[in-house]
Amino acid sequence: NPLLARRKTSLLLTEGCNNKDTWHIEISLQGSGLEFSPGDSLAVLPQNNPQQVDEIIATLGFTGEETVPTPAKEEATLRKALTENYVITTPDKKLLKAIAEQCENTEWQHLLEAEKKAELNDYLWGREIIDLLLAHPTASFQPAEFVTLLKKLNVRLYSVASSLAHQPDEVHLTLAVVEYESFGRQRQGVCSSWLAERIDDDTQIPCFITPGKGFRLPEADNNTPIIMCGPGTGIAPFRAFMQERKATSANGDAWLFFGEIHE
Repeated sequence: NPLLARRKTSLLLTEGCNNKDTWHIEISLQGSGLEFSPGDSLAVLPQNNPQQVDEIIATLGFTGEETVPTPAKEEATLRKALTENYVITTPDKKLLKAIAEQCENTEWQHLLEAEKKAELNDYLWGREIIDLLLAHPTASFQPAEFVTLLKKLNVRLYSVASSLAHQPDEVHLTLAVVEYESFGRQRQGVCSSWLAERIDDDTQIPCFITPGKGFRLPEADNNTPIIMCGPGTGIAPFRAFMQERKATSANGDAWLFFGEIHE
């Protein structure tokens, strides 16, 4: 039962930078009653790129209007299910096995052996479902059969980059779009590209809060100094921590260390 939130604002923070797109995104929580603390994450259920959906449908010779099951044991059109319910990038071993058996691909059958997990991961790096389908045009599936060979599309977690004490009724994200090239194709992160490039102010964003557990500011004393190190998490959660310290008039010193691609 996620909140169906809407975007208020988005701003490209890295304008002029050719090798990274980082966005500041503000999402309205007005009237929702949704609460969070600095250190929590916003879980977002994204939608797949419609161009990728259309390419898979065309490659398999479907129309997209076929009725298929969803992971929630409901029914939807194939196009809707591939957009909202299933992973259409990273292939599942079930799909690999089905294609290998149909096309008598002995290399894949060898890689699917239990002790070959590392070799299989190396082979699949940078390859997506569309690559496997295009490489094996004789592989044939019924629409309902095909979706059973896919993984469920799961939520993505983003550290909240704001404090409710500082910015009521809003949650902010600091979002870097995942982009890279492999095997002659441009690839993008599913959720990062959706939030940054394919939603507008009317798009419903299914989301909920995931607690950060031990990732918290000191509770006992606002005078406690803090050191914040973000080599992996980036700047987002520490923006929330700093806003909370400001809103609560914390007097303790604060140091922040985080990594970036430029000084």
